[in-house]
Amino acid sequence: VEAAAAYQALGDYTRSSDLWRRIAAIYQKAGMIDKRIAALRSLAAVLDLQENPAASLEVRLDAALTASKAGKKTLAANIAQDMVDAFIEIGDLQNALEGFTELAPIIKSSGDVRGLLRVLEARGTLLVTHGDYNSAIPNLQDAKTGYLTQVGDTWAAGEVSLKLAGALAALKKTDESRSVLETALDELENKYANENLDPSSDPKRAGLMMDLYRELASADIRGGKTNDADKLLTNAKRYMWLPEVINRMKSDPDA
Repeated sequence: VEAAAAYQALGDYTRSSDLWRRIAAIYQKAGMIDKRIAALRSLAAVLDLQENPAASLEVRLDAALTASKAGKKTLAANIAQDMVDAFIEIGDLQNALEGFTELAPIIKSSGDVRGLLRVLEARGTLLVTHGDYNSAIPNLQDAKTGYLTQVGDTWAAGEVSLKLAGALAALKKTDESRSVLETALDELENKYANENLDPSSDPKRAGLMMDLYRELASADIRGGKTNDADKLLTNAKRYMWLPEVINRMKSDPDA
């Protein structure tokens, strides 16, 4: 194990991958399931470094299925998610989409509802980055709905709404895009009011609110609805981050 890791650190990925394969085979013969899975995950990571997506897909599927058969459902889902993340990282659309197809039933069998929704979101996000907006939209819509109805996570739904609105805008579906942003903002405003939350207490959530306000106001301005944009920003005066939103809009040539 130390030698395989050392070769990897030295950039000798061929020797490292050969050793990880041998190690995994040894653990398989010995019936050491956990160690074999760990070795397979290490092997897949080296194959990623070699930019060999087909081989890493095969190895991770082996690891995920081994974990699933051993009753380690959560581990299987994590391995499958690693598989998709790796393909997204190197921009391999075809293998990533194949990975998503393999990933969904593994995560579903683990009972991880949020994980399954993350798969839909990630698939939609990947398709957006490759300009396939028509295919991305159903995935993002399903993820948004699931976050709201199955998990009850308004914040996650809001994050997906930004991506969904962007995809709709790219297809010139301006009214639909604006409606998605407005609905998400209303849902989060209600969340703040109902739970008596401080809008600035969580930087990530505050950032999401800022993005939604900026995108919605910018959409109104581009659509010639400057009065609507003014009303929207006036409504946001109670937030201490409003000046930053306005500054960002001023520096954005598309706003």
